[in-house]
Amino acid sequence: MIETRQSEANRVHTARREGEAPSEPRGGLIAQAIPRLGRSLALPIKRMQRRVPLLTLAVCVLFTAITGCEAYRLRGVVLHGQRPGVLVVDADDERLQVQGVSDAVIELTVDPREMRPKPQPAVVTDALGQFNTPINADGAGLLEYELQLVVTRKGYRNLWEFLPMPGSNKRLVITLAPGAGGPKPAGNIVDDTIRTGEELLNKQ
Repeated sequence: MIETRQSEANRVHTARREGEAPSEPRGGLIAQAIPRLGRSLALPIKRMQRRVPLLTLAVCVLFTAITGCEAYRLRGVVLHGQRPGVLVVDADDERLQVQGVSDAVIELTVDPREMRPKPQPAVVTDALGQFNTPINADGAGLLEYELQLVVTRKGYRNLWEFLPMPGSNKRLVITLAPGAGGPKPAGNIVDDTIRTGEELLNKQ
């Protein structure tokens, strides 16, 4: 051990005398390299985190272009029943072929509880009680969205429901119960607050 330390000291002394920088022990080089490695990896990781939503959307667009699939459409039927509700079913479910309630109005909102909800054009059921409407939201059918349905029809109780947006291979079976219309759900909280403020100002 003593001879090893003396040899190291002699090597450092010789290197200084000849004008060369003494080499650091291997442990010191590793200790210096670790912080540099961490800093070099931090920037690519941050860039990757920012690009994840864009990459997801790009994959959705590319998938649609390759497969030739049309834009996502929400499909289903509105039925008469005693227990109102909404069911997500497979595309071959027998209830989709049952005669449904015509002229029912379905109002749709994507992400209704977010700061910027996306209201969709209302759709009216056909003579068979069926509906088929596009959803205007990036990645609909592939990405996760919340959906609000408000279904109204004269002679039936109003129905509203929150549910995850079904996949493109799923359908909705909506059941309306006979009765008076009843109240509708509250709209977007930001829009309602602004509208209430404007009404108060107009009264003054």
